[in-house]
Amino acid sequence: MKKLTTFLLCLSLALTAALPAAAGEVPAMQTGTETTAIGMPNPFTDCKDAQEAAAITGFPFTLPEPPAGYTGPAGSGDNSGDYNAYPEESRLELGGIPVTAKGDGELYYLILWEKDGYSFSLRFPEGIAGEELEAVFS
Repeated sequence: MKKLTTFLLCLSLALTAALPAAAGEVPAMQTGTETTAIGMPNPFTDCKDAQEAAAITGFPFTLPEPPAGYTGPAGSGDNSGDYNAYPEESRLELGGIPVTAKGDGELYYLILWEKDGYSFSLRFPEGIAGEELEAVFS
């Protein structure tokens, strides 16, 4: 009796799996080498600039410009949120502003400074050379 029950159970499972395939109703995740995501597609599209976004959306728009005299948050200290430990920390003067530059000896990744009671930071994920950094502050 056990063998007959086991056989019937296996037969029903095999038929359940085979019938949709025989009818051409293969689930999307099993069609050849393609993989189809199940769920809502990503509604966002990355754009290089506002003009590219306007071309995709079909209507013009502009991005707001920072207000004149824009300043960072009031306070002092490191406001960057970058908690990496950099092997080299240098004190530089760029554009007449004393800054703390953190990097690896060849490139700088984080620049910190304070002015008029405000803290500022610039982060360069790919790193920036000293000459390029001077141009940023000129």
